[in-house]
Amino acid sequence: MLVLLSACAPTTQAPVAPAATARASTAAATVAPAHAVDHAPSPDGVRGNWRVVAGDDPGDQAIMAISLLSADEAASANGDYVLFQPVCDVVDGQPVEGTSDCELIGQTGTFERIELLGDRAVLAFSPTADGAEHRLELQLDGDALAGHYVAEGNDVRRAVRADRMPDD
Repeated sequence: MLVLLSACAPTTQAPVAPAATARASTAAATVAPAHAVDHAPSPDGVRGNWRVVAGDDPGDQAIMAISLLSADEAASANGDYVLFQPVCDVVDGQPVEGTSDCELIGQTGTFERIELLGDRAVLAFSPTADGAEHRLELQLDGDALAGHYVAEGNDVRRAVRADRMPDD
């Protein structure tokens, strides 16, 4: 069984600079808004659409949205992502304020590698111009995913959580 999914936009975001707004507007206009909805545990494991936020962000601003699809019992998957403006703070190792500007705002892409092992997933991608690998290391935690955003080249290992997006 294959599940095809799409990304989502953040529900809240601090004011951004005009240049950042222009870059992100195209990506944000093509994705549906997130809604806080309670979900029963999914038989899909880590497959699905997820809204990712930094664990220490009191504003609950999405740093990225991810979509994962795989065959049943597969050890690997396919997926894509869209990055939102608060990811700039995460990559810089700063508190998430949602006011930074960087090359990542509005960027979309396909994960280069996704490894699945039971209720865990490692998602690798290279969003920066230097081609350095960034990873999401995630594990199912009830109805959510919990883990870390890792950018070793920037000495970043940031706690993140991801909430499943509703099927609209």
